[in-house]
Order: sequence, then C-alpha cells, then structure tokens
Amino acid sequence: MGFKRLVKNWKNKQVEAILAEDGFRRFSAEAVQPADVAFVGWPKSGNSWCQFIIANLYYGVDTSIASDKIVQDLVPDVHRSRFVRRYSEQMIVKSHNLPQPNFRKVIHLVRDGRDAMVSYYHFRNALGFKGTLSELMDEDSDVYSTWWGHAAAWNDNEFNAEKMLLRYEDLLDDTENQISRIADFIGADATAKRASEIAAQTSFSILKNKEKKHGLENKAWPKDKQFFRRGKAGSFQDEMSVDDVKRFEDRAGDQLIGFGYALS
Repeated sequence: MGFKRLVKNWKNKQVEAILAEDGFRRFSAEAVQPADVAFVGWPKSGNSWCQFIIANLYYGVDTSIASDKIVQDLVPDVHRSRFVRRYSEQMIVKSHNLPQPNFRKVIHLVRDGRDAMVSYYHFRNALGFKGTLSELMDEDSDVYSTWWGHAAAWNDNEFNAEKMLLRYEDLLDDTENQISRIADFIGADATAKRASEIAAQTSFSILKNKEKKHGLENKAWPKDKQFFRRGKAGSFQDEMSVDDVKRFEDRAGDQLIGFGYALS
C-alpha cells in the first residue's frame, strides 16, 4: 500500500472516530436495521419529496423553512449519506434499492413509469448523460434495475417485507389522506389538521422555490439546473415521443396496468 493511500486511510479513520463521538455511524443500504422503515422507489418517483414529508411528519420539522441539509440528516438517503446519526430507534430512510433481506418494513413508492422515465432522463442529462431517452430506457442498474424490473421485484417481494404501496399520483391528488396513511404505517401521529399543515409545508411549489433560493445539499447537482422540475402526472404525453411510449409500454405494460395506469 502506497504512502498516500496510508495517509488517506488514516485520515478517514480519524474522521470516523471524531464523528462516532457525536453519535454518527457509517451508513449504507446494508446498515438499515429491521426496526427501520425504508421508502423505496425507482428514481424520480417522488422519493425526495417523501423525505421532506417524513421529516415533517415524524420529526416535527417545518420543511417549508428547514434546510435540505437538515432533511438529509433526519431522513438519510442510503445512496448518498456516508455517516448518519440515529435520532430514534426506528429510522426512516430513502432508497432506490431492489428488495433487500434487511428491509423489513417498506413503503413502496410507485410513479407512472413513463413519467418517471422522462424525469429521470432530464435528471441524467443535468449530470452529463449524452444518450437518448430510448437508450436510457434499457439501462439496467445493479441497484434499481429498469423501471419494470424494479416494479416486478417489489411486487414479488422476495423477502416478504411488510409493505405499503404509495402511488405518486395519489400523493399529488390526495396528499392529506396519503400523509395519514404514511403516519399509520410508520407509527406517527397525524390529525387531519396536522396532515393538512404538512401537505401545505411540503407542496411542490414550496420545494421548488426553496431549491431556487437555497439550492440542495448535493455537491454533484449543477446549481443552474432544477431538481424539482415539473412534479405533475401525465407529463410524458408532451415529453415522450410516440415511438418511445410504445417501446416503454411493450416492456412495462403488465406492470403499468397492474398499478392502475392506462396504456396509450
């Protein structure tokens, strides 16, 4: 092992020791504990929106004014958060993963795959992807597969996790009732009035305006790009070519229908 690598490893251990004194521990999907709740969705399915809802609902934080850094600290992302501190015995985490044996309680977040695909394409473009939407459609990630692969895997629920299905479109159209469903599932208190407050403090317009003013706690995200972009159902209809819609539906038709989405 070279000298530079030895120094880097020593520094990492020093940082880890300092963080451990403040209650922080290394974090990843493998570190999720059986008592935790993971809300899991394919990318651009409302996962980040749910982080703000959970931070508000479970920890009482007014996310209309709280920084993104606070939200990420309270409701960590298993793909981005290297170290986390537990603020309660049950931690709520964000994930895009396929089923994992240690994910014992899961909110399965689903969005119309055609909308998710378009949104993911814009997301990847902002990070430098140069291919077409058609090429991206068949990209098969080891972490979250294709949209239809991810949907099928969580439908099969290989490890028999306790699971709640949450559709992005229902969260858009019936926010307060869906927040109440989330509260029941994670064991949080949410009166009708409280659910209404949370819905107002986590609305798409609030999150979009906050991002414009303060940015996000993500150094990789370009400051001139909007992460919270459109936030509407059916956006694929004016952003996806007829050919791409057909290609997607040929691959994902059974899953789309199973989740209640009509084919074109």
